[in-house]
Amino acid sequence: KVSEGIINDRFTKKHYDFITPEYRLINKISEEKWETVRGIGYSFGYNRAEGPEHSLSYEKLIHLLIDVISKNGNLLLGVTPKADGTIPEHQVEALLKLGQWLKTYCEAIYGTRPWIQAEGIAISSDDAIQLRFVKKEEKLYAFLLGKPRSRKLILKPLDGGFKAKESTSIEMLGEEPIKWKQTSYGIEIELPRYIYPSPVYIIKIEPIPEIEK
Repeated sequence: KVSEGIINDRFTKKHYDFITPEYRLINKISEEKWETVRGIGYSFGYNRAEGPEHSLSYEKLIHLLIDVISKNGNLLLGVTPKADGTIPEHQVEALLKLGQWLKTYCEAIYGTRPWIQAEGIAISSDDAIQLRFVKKEEKLYAFLLGKPRSRKLILKPLDGGFKAKESTSIEMLGEEPIKWKQTSYGIEIELPRYIYPSPVYIIKIEPIPEIEK
């Protein structure tokens, strides 16, 4: 009798339940689960030649995690202890900041699923910022992977445009509900006059808008 479990692709290329690319991502939503595997730096073991400049900052860790979950993946992140068992300080700092961010914005991460499309774009008169999407129940979370220069942004998936219902509520997590209007290009939102410095900004849209081709 075989115990229940799942099989990765490490020892077989024919019979497995999920793939585990190393230091690589996939560029679209996968119907099958997958898990990207990497260290915070370039190595899976401690390398004294590696410093903070060779490792992912917490900002890049957040962007990496968001990109992975938007495409139905898991992130397996390795740390590299020294001979005495301690973890390099720059890795500890990045992990602690990532943990604090997850604690604050867990609503948009835990229990979410990929949406119809993983990627989108936020457009203003002088800027364009990448978006990633996930969903939970009737809520769509749009992650802005950067700080916008303009208060007014049009949110849209890469393929098509958004069509929101009149009853739609839109808010930036951590802030009050924000003003929005439907345009022929997508949903235009108006951000607060001041937004806190952050590697990513999360817009919650409820209910999930339709896609117009």
